[in-house]
Order: sequence, then structure tokens, then C-alpha cells
Amino acid sequence: MSWHYPHKLPLEEQLLISRYFRKSGFIENEKITSFPAFIREAANCKFICIRPEVREKPEAAFEQEMLGKLSGTYQPDLNVIKAELFGPLRESSCQHCLFDPERHNQINGNYNLKNLNKKLDEVLIRREKRKVLDQLPNLQQTDIPVGLSPLQTDYHAAYTKGLAQILRKNSLHLMTSSA
Repeated sequence: MSWHYPHKLPLEEQLLISRYFRKSGFIENEKITSFPAFIREAANCKFICIRPEVREKPEAAFEQEMLGKLSGTYQPDLNVIKAELFGPLRESSCQHCLFDPERHNQINGNYNLKNLNKKLDEVLIRREKRKVLDQLPNLQQTDIPVGLSPLQTDYHAAYTKGLAQILRKNSLHLMTSSA
């Protein structure tokens, strides 16, 4: 990524550019992940304009870097899943799944769900609506009035005016056709 500015920039903007990029006129790909921070700070600068398509590449690189860091530090705890609870996958599948006779890997339905739910009770919190409906509080609706912005007010007025014209034409048409 590179940039160009044909005129002298204000001091604050010069300092911002030099803080992130020193005296370089471009960003190397391995440093592109620092660019989103620059974009946020440059948003308040009058003479620094960043095209939308320029924003996409560093934002994607930043997201990839963060996902890489996160996947390196986060390991899900799989100890909560008890392998002996279900037994071998094939056996468990045969006990609860209805397979398609023509396509062997296709499951068309299930059966013996009470047995499966009993096994899952140890490791899964599952509440069915019909069983807990009487424990739930009554539904309360709260209306919160929100004022319209001037632009929304203009749109609303224009829409209302257009709708009134349509209704007037229809009513005139009905009156003339019935007479």
C-alpha cells in the first residue's frame, strides 16, 4: 500500500503519518496490520482521506492475525464430553438414527429419543418450553416512544403526502365510476 500527498500537510497530520510509517511512502505487507489503528486516528484529520477499498485489505489482515492469536491461546475443554456415555459412534448411531436405505450416510430421522435424552441429562441442560411454560414470567410489552430525526420527518411527510394523493385519486375514481 502506498500514498501520496501533493501539498504540505498540517503538523498534526504529519506527526500522525511519521508516528506510524516514519519516512516511508508505503506499507510493507507484514506491517499492514497496524494500518487499522492509523485509519481510526486519521478519521479526524481533514487532509487524510482513505478510500473504502484501501481499508478492506488491512482490516482483513488484522482479523486474520487476531484469529491466529486467539486460536493459539484458546483450547476448548473437551473433558466435559464423556466418550463412554454413548459408546462407539457406530453403535450409538444405530441405536438412535434412521438411515436412508439407498444412501447409507444419509440420516432420515431418529428414534429411541427418551433413551438418548436420559443419557444426555448428565451433561446437557435442556429445557423444553412446554415443560417450563408455567415457570416463566408473564410476557410484558413496553412501548418506548422515539422521536424522528429531521430527515426521517421529511421522509414520513413525503410518504404521507404521496399516499394521500393516491387515496384521493382512488376515491375520485370510485365516485365517478359509480355515478
